[in-house]
Formats: sequence, structure tokens, C-alpha cells
Amino acid sequence: MKKKKDEVKEKLIQEAHEGTIFDSIQVPLEDEFGIMAENLGRKGKSVNGVGLFLCTDTFSCVSSMASSYELTDMRDQIKILSNGFLKLQKENEQLIALLDNETLA
Repeated sequence: MKKKKDEVKEKLIQEAHEGTIFDSIQVPLEDEFGIMAENLGRKGKSVNGVGLFLCTDTFSCVSSMASSYELTDMRDQIKILSNGFLKLQKENEQLIALLDNETLA
């Protein structure tokens, strides 16, 4: 999965405008979901408004399956966590740079 994600990121870097910071380029979540689907199994049925999902063995109990609303909510939570992680990563880089500047001074 990581190899495919790196390939997609390289393609995005090549297509980026001149002067774009490479660290700011990220693989869109839609592409990441597609990569996971390729690696984890074949695509299954489409859920309206959410997209394609993997075919999995399911039980006959309806309550064990997430509703379309729950899947959309999970996708939103993934985006929020993803953005939060990127912000923390940038803050970490800034703190490291600040520490490096302090030790050099």
C-alpha cells in the first residue's frame, strides 16, 4: 500500500506548480481508499453517497452493519484526524527548526 501511495504522491509532485513545497503535497483520501480497496480485496457494492466498499463476509444480523450515515460520519472523522495529524506534524517541524536555531545561537 505504501509503495502505491508513494507512486501517487510522486505523480502529484511532478504535476505540481513550480515553487510548490513538496511536503505540502498529500495523497487525497479518495485515492487512499482506492489503494486500500486494491490491496485488501475486490470492490463490492456501492453505497449511495459514500462510494465502493470491499466485499466481506457478513452475518445475517442487520445491526452489525454500519448505516450509510455512520459510514459518512466515519469518513468525516478520518478527514478531521488526518488534518489534525498534518497540523501537528507541521508544528513538530517548526519546533525542531526552532530548537536547531536555539542550539546554533
